[in-house]
Amino acid sequence: MTAEDINLIRGIKQNQSVAVIYRGHDDTNIYAVSEILKTSFAKKYIFADYDFAGLQLANTLSQAINVTGIILP
Repeated sequence: MTAEDINLIRGIKQNQSVAVIYRGHDDTNIYAVSEILKTSFAKKYIFADYDFAGLQLANTLSQAINVTGIILP
């Protein structure tokens, strides 16, 4: 994502800490860092595919880390 992409997300203001979480395509487990992400004061957005696995991940992770929103491509 570029700065221009992030500027298009509703609710994000300049000079604000924002974390965009994307799992990627390897076998790294995002849940291992969920406690760290949960305690972050940054607004958190999940970037996920809109297939069943992506939506399931977004739903589960959004509850685990208190996200601000979900971004679908």
